[in-house]
Formats: sequence, C-alpha cells, structure tokens
Amino acid sequence: MTNNKNTKKVYSTNEAKLLVDEYIEKSAKRLQKKLQIEWNKQALSQKKEKLYAKNSI
Repeated sequence: MTNNKNTKKVYSTNEAKLLVDEYIEKSAKRLQKKLQIEWNKQALSQKKEKLYAKNSI
C-alpha cells in the first residue's frame, strides 16, 4: 500500500500547457458569466430609471 500524499504526478510540458489552457478557459468563462450578470443588472436598473422618469412626468 502506497502513501498517496507523498506521490506527485509529473506532467510533460505539453500536458502542463494543456492543463493551464483549460484552467484559463474555465476561469474566463466564469468571469464572463459574472460580467454578463452585472451588465444585465445595470441594464435593468437603467430601464427602471427610464420608466420611473416617464411615469413621474
């Protein structure tokens, strides 16, 4: 029985590059989703402000 805590996987350069690219892509997608949510919130609040302005006249 081996102690898995002390064993580390060694990656080739190409494997490492692929893993880094995959991580960056996933991070970018996550950030893009967060930004899209923020943009949607801002767009909704601007629409509400315009509606309130029209209704208050």
